[in-house]
Amino acid sequence: MTQNPMPLRALRCALSLLLVSQSAVALAEPTGVSVRNEASTARGFLLPALGRDPAGQGWSLQLDLSNEFVVQQEPGESLILDSETASLRPNWQGRYGDWALGVDLQFLHQGGGFMDGPIQDWHEFFGLPNAGRERRAEDQIRIQYQRDDNSLVDFSNSGAGLGDTQLWLGRSLGEHSLWRVALSLPTGDEAQLRGSGELGVGGWLESQWQGSRFSGFTAVGLSHNPAGGLLAELRRETVGYAGAALNWRWTEWLLMRSQLYAHSPLYENTRIEALERPGLQLSLGGTLQFGAVAVDILFQEDLVTTSSSDFAWHLAVRLGN
Repeated sequence: MTQNPMPLRALRCALSLLLVSQSAVALAEPTGVSVRNEASTARGFLLPALGRDPAGQGWSLQLDLSNEFVVQQEPGESLILDSETASLRPNWQGRYGDWALGVDLQFLHQGGGFMDGPIQDWHEFFGLPNAGRERRAEDQIRIQYQRDDNSLVDFSNSGAGLGDTQLWLGRSLGEHSLWRVALSLPTGDEAQLRGSGELGVGGWLESQWQGSRFSGFTAVGLSHNPAGGLLAELRRETVGYAGAALNWRWTEWLLMRSQLYAHSPLYENTRIEALERPGLQLSLGGTLQFGAVAVDILFQEDLVTTSSSDFAWHLAVRLGN
């Protein structure tokens, strides 16, 4: 199956650009925002937020609204992903010398949502494919995977509850670099598609830089995710991920942001593109600064189609310094 190499080349170019831009000075603000793949098929994996401020302290509250739509069929298997998820994540970060630690909670509501119509209009306006959305009822939830005439997943109920919880620890490695490790606790109900059902562990390295007008980061890491949760028999237990960002300080109160998040394929032994492909998401938006309060507003598109949410909004309010 031939895949379009352009998104992966774009990621490599962005990573190279940021790696050669390490001419900046000390960190003063987060160079990244807490975005990642929010698709149902990615929820059982430890995919951490990248680019946090290693010197930051305080609370943040973020809301991610993501809409996914996939209808694919191959010999012996088929997949339907038609849902919308609201993810509310209270986060806390503390700092002790060169060390930083934090906790990320998650509350999920999954259902039919309300964005199907606006997304269809968006795609039609820009001449983008709708992937067959117009042939299904709007604002409905259906998640189904069939293999050899057996339904391994068949979910059509709206619901809400606690998702998996992440604990993380990090340490600075000089002025611009740091490492972090994270633990994913199986606090979400895997039967309701809100968690993995297993303990996950991961780690990554980051290089952050900041100048008078431009800032950014690069990051690369791995996580180990024992088989559990959605489609456990197809899961890859080891997953790689990477991120990069480029920000522009437009005014004292407005920071323009662009960010990439990539991960390796999450599943194997399947010919369904939504499962076998790597993920690559582009987030665009900005941060409004009001004294000690910052508000992040971004939208996210899937550069590698079907393996990530088709469209997502990210809104976060950060308190502290």
